[in-house]
Amino acid sequence: MKRIKKNAKKKSNIKNIVLSIIFALLAITGSIYGINNYLQVRAEGVPSHTKKVLNNGDGTYTIALDVTGKAVKNYKKVNVEVIFDTSGSMDYDTNNAEYIVTNTNNSTTTYYGKVNGEYVRLTRSGSGSSATFTVTETGAPYTGLRYVYSNNPNRLNAARTAVLELADTLLANNVNEGVSDLIEMSLITFARTANTATTTKVNNISAFQSAMFNNISADGGTNWEAGLKEAQNFNFGDTDTTYVIFVSDGNPTFYLNDNGSVGGNGYEQTNNMNTSYEQARPEAKNIVDAKKAAPNQTENKYEFYTIGIYGNVNRMQNLTNYAYTGSNSGTIPASLGKRYFAADDTAQLQAALNAILQDIQLKGFGEISIEDGTTESIHVSSGDDSNGGVIEVDEGTYKYYLSIPITNNSNGTITSRAARIRTITKNSDGTYTLVNDKNETYNNVERVPAYVYDDEGNLTLDGNGNPVVDDSIFRIEWTKNGDSNVANPFYNAEVTRPDANLNDSTKAVEWNLESLGVLFDNVTYTVTFEAYPSQATLDLIADLMNGTVKYQDTTYAAANPGVWDYISCSTDADGNVLACGIKTNTTAFLKYKDTRDENPTQETAYYKEVNPVPTSAAQLLTVSKTWENGLNDGQSSRPIDLIINRDGKERYTVSLPHENKWENSVSASVGIMTIHDGVVTLKTPGHEFSFSEPTNVSYYWDLDAKTVRPMWINGEKDSDGKPVVTMLELQEGSATCTMPSGTAPATCTSGSDTFYRIDGKIYKVDNQLTTLSTTNYRRSNLNVKKVVNSADAPADTLFTFKITIDDSTIAGATSEDKVWFAIYDENDERVLNTSETTY
Repeated sequence: MKRIKKNAKKKSNIKNIVLSIIFALLAITGSIYGINNYLQVRAEGVPSHTKKVLNNGDGTYTIALDVTGKAVKNYKKVNVEVIFDTSGSMDYDTNNAEYIVTNTNNSTTTYYGKVNGEYVRLTRSGSGSSATFTVTETGAPYTGLRYVYSNNPNRLNAARTAVLELADTLLANNVNEGVSDLIEMSLITFARTANTATTTKVNNISAFQSAMFNNISADGGTNWEAGLKEAQNFNFGDTDTTYVIFVSDGNPTFYLNDNGSVGGNGYEQTNNMNTSYEQARPEAKNIVDAKKAAPNQTENKYEFYTIGIYGNVNRMQNLTNYAYTGSNSGTIPASLGKRYFAADDTAQLQAALNAILQDIQLKGFGEISIEDGTTESIHVSSGDDSNGGVIEVDEGTYKYYLSIPITNNSNGTITSRAARIRTITKNSDGTYTLVNDKNETYNNVERVPAYVYDDEGNLTLDGNGNPVVDDSIFRIEWTKNGDSNVANPFYNAEVTRPDANLNDSTKAVEWNLESLGVLFDNVTYTVTFEAYPSQATLDLIADLMNGTVKYQDTTYAAANPGVWDYISCSTDADGNVLACGIKTNTTAFLKYKDTRDENPTQETAYYKEVNPVPTSAAQLLTVSKTWENGLNDGQSSRPIDLIINRDGKERYTVSLPHENKWENSVSASVGIMTIHDGVVTLKTPGHEFSFSEPTNVSYYWDLDAKTVRPMWINGEKDSDGKPVVTMLELQEGSATCTMPSGTAPATCTSGSDTFYRIDGKIYKVDNQLTTLSTTNYRRSNLNVKKVVNSADAPADTLFTFKITIDDSTIAGATSEDKVWFAIYDENDERVLNTSETTY
């Protein structure tokens, strides 16, 4: 275990708080990651947290939720006591080639050191106790633990290496933090009897290393009772919490008689092991109960862990159960976590180590979870079958980031205010090299730009049209490579990144960070995901702007609870809706525990409200009518009603006045489509719009109206920043170009024509069509009058005459075919509608 060096920082007016630490002793030569993070303790106030809604410029939005770790250091001194098995079985081979710690110092031995978790060759200079060592490859001075390579070390040497690596990591904090007795340790060894290897408590690695090599060899039987009793008798001379880690590679074969002499025969015979085990049980329970405090330790508290290594240690589990419950088969409270570990090989030892380290209780903001209830928290009804949530979330777009603030950003070394990172250096290829607080080096780190957005969530551009980057933030993406995490300077590959998800019940995006424990100081954790207004929301807003639904209507709210909490509209003096937006954070909140408290409880903080998301896909579209063959004077004086059908059903009626050149406008919920890298994605499908007219018009005018599907593609806007809607005309046949196979939305081009496949139908882009337009063709217009040339004819005389209409445009038409026509009087008032062929 390499030594961790940190610059000591003294804090004034720091309050004392309780800090619980759990340490593990394991026979393994791997790195112990995160063990010194127990010093990151005191958090101030509510965790900093922000929510942003960023405009992607393509009709969609990115919602970003973040929380920042904040902590200052407060120290609670602790004792760590290792009870170490040195029985004869510890001389057995491990059957593994390993690097083991050595205390030798001679010119003929090949020595290795450990730097950034890697073993490196060392060069020795000088002789005797004055000899110094450097890293052979770099010439850098080396003062850490020295190793030799062994093809098959015994259990004792492998376990001793683990003990020394652990002690080196822990005791280095006394120097780094400027608190000489922050960590105090003792070593108890046991075989046939027990011995205190450290006659007094130690607070430096040199003293502990000397004890580990002083007269320690593998010999004799196994006396659990003696080792446990000796540990209780050791006097640390203070009331600090003591963490006892009991390690053995075999079941007990010796015990103590009442007079203090050794009982048992040293053999693993059933009766002998049973007696030896029964004698050890009370001593283990005494440690948990803290009934036998050492002299001057009136408030002593013990935490007890057991690890069975390499051998047959089946009674270790029973011993642990009894210590905590008073029964061999008792169940240890789940709140205590795992207290017994079986480690038969190196891989299991590493797993046990990681599990115990998860028990380390840091002080700061921990057990954090984020919930954004703005996604589909309520449902709206647009009066047809297109019901859905207020905002849709694309669950395939979750991304995760870790960011730190930086105080200097030259091309050389970047200075960070986050304790987790020591140095950041820019490389010639544009990547960065980061060194964390464990002196671990990470090369080729890619920096993710932290773009600047305005208050409306729009990307800020410089004078050249390039996005503005916030150079005060260094951000990396927290990615996964297959099922394992990609190691980064904040968390190594053994730490599982928590993923966000959409709660099926609450329809809220949730991100639970509890598994990470306390968040790193000054590191911001961010999750982002893509969202966009649902089709149902766009339909509702179109209805609001058309007046078919009244804003804040209580009857509508009764059928759609909570709808007006999310839909925000501006109105004129008469209550007509002018524009609407969607609120995205009425229920977004952060849950956390302030673990600086002795008994922390869950707290809740709410995200600050952000501006509503504009609903640009609910567009005010122009509706126009063109007349062919002219109008009579009487018809030109009256407005014409046009019926707009949505997906084949009558939806809106628009009056087209003559004085406005037969134009008006209507709000229509258009579809949202994105095309990236040739992939067509239909965010919202939109609707097909067709047209019909009342019978008083359709009697004598043929209506020529295309069926169209208005679509907002890639967020296109005109020079004034208004959305540009593309009209897609429904085709009767297939596209004239080759469309990709399948049923998913797709596109193809043929010359200047572009076609799209949506819902299995083919549509053609009509670049000439910018409005919802129709054309009327005159069916007929006959003026019939009878002229009487006799002056004697009375003014009120009625004349009867017969008109026969034959529609010769119909193949095979006869005088019996019925044709609709209308009769108007001299005042241009309709007096008769008929389908008779004769009048």
